Amino acid sequence: MPLLRKDFDLGLAAARELEVPMPLAAATAQLVASAIGAGHVEEDFAALIVEQARNSGITLEAQNFPVDDGLSPHA
Repeated sequence: MPLLRKDFDLGLAAARELEVPMPLAAATAQLVASAIGAGHVEEDFAALIVEQARNSGITLEAQNFPVDDGLSPHA
């Protein structure tokens, strides 16, 4: 997550220099910063789903359903 925040910061800095509005990127950067503030520093961007659920009062539950990795040959 910290690297994702850094990437957003770099992109938004370039947009400011070029005077290009980036409202969705700015809003997403705030969500990333919030997730980091909530302790999601070692996870990938999927932590954004966890934080959105928490902020919405939703409890996510694993379905324990096997998912193919897409790399194994199929018979």
